[in-house]
Amino acid sequence: MATLKIFFFVLLIQCTIFTVSSRQLRKSNINIDSYGDNTFNVISFGAIGDGKKDDSKGFKRAWDAACDSPTPSPTFLVPQGKTFLLQPLTFNGKHCNSNNITFQIDGRIIAPTKPSAWECKTNCHHWIGFKNFDGLHIQGSGTINGQGDNWWKLSCKDNQKVIVYIVV
Repeated sequence: MATLKIFFFVLLIQCTIFTVSSRQLRKSNINIDSYGDNTFNVISFGAIGDGKKDDSKGFKRAWDAACDSPTPSPTFLVPQGKTFLLQPLTFNGKHCNSNNITFQIDGRIIAPTKPSAWECKTNCHHWIGFKNFDGLHIQGSGTINGQGDNWWKLSCKDNQKVIVYIVV
């Protein structure tokens, strides 16, 4: 009988430790998947990926977490099967702990379809930009669609008053 009580006590302790460890992992927003435990999935940081809602804040939070990560080679993940709408955004490596970040694009990234939907307060001369990096790796099977048709109609060739740059 005493052996059975000890067994259940040990089992209870193990279950408690597993539950606490699992909660801490979820709070850390590190997505453990086929890429490894140093992967920062934009979905884990609030991006929706429905192609309609602005996912810029989720991308920014995931980027900040990847930059703050103590791991030497974090991966920023744009997962497959999703379409992410982004407003103008700059990924800055100046204050990152690692200059060896992999930007893994397996899903779709799209710009707003209409120029009137472009939300930009400062530095409006690009859509997606990267700066202050020596070791950034961009890879994946996904796509980036700047929705160029509507933007080309605003080109300086056709409209001398408007200058729009899309940099990817």
